[in-house]
Amino acid sequence: MILIPNWLVISITFPGLLIYIWVQKFFCKLAGIKVHRTRYLKLDSEEFEFIKHDQPETFKQSFLISFGPFIINSLIAISISFALAMIDGLFKEKQYLILLFLFGFWLSMSIAMHALPKNHDASLVIQSARNSRLNGGSIFYNLVIPIMGLLYIINIMRFLWFDVVYAAYVGKFGFYLYKLTQNVYY
Repeated sequence: MILIPNWLVISITFPGLLIYIWVQKFFCKLAGIKVHRTRYLKLDSEEFEFIKHDQPETFKQSFLISFGPFIINSLIAISISFALAMIDGLFKEKQYLILLFLFGFWLSMSIAMHALPKNHDASLVIQSARNSRLNGGSIFYNLVIPIMGLLYIINIMRFLWFDVVYAAYVGKFGFYLYKLTQNVYY
């Protein structure tokens, strides 16, 4: 396995990181959680990016803050791939579009690579689920804990480039959606 320093990966995939933080900040505001400090990108630190906010009080708030960026980043990456597939289908002379395809591919990959929630997001959701369950909430909250455990495993697998594999499949899904639209007859 090739080891690439984290600062280099962050430098190459910075659009995805910026969108992830922007979206997380948006969901904090949407959930009514006060944001104290946001750092989008700093390569000379152990913590490359962060958003400091108040502790969510409800499960809904913690879920929005943790999984909102996952959903939005994934949808943006799928949309970019879909648009690239559409452009590919419209033009016969593709050699003129190679730079556009390379840019779109890089953008889609970098956004999807930063879509997966981090461990601290999973911890936030687990704590909220436990608190909600203890306060008489639904048994549904217990189902969240194994899902968050899977998220911890996924974050460990980032070492094995799982985020790149996820990004590739998200991009492929955008192309697949476009192909599906081409088979629909009106």
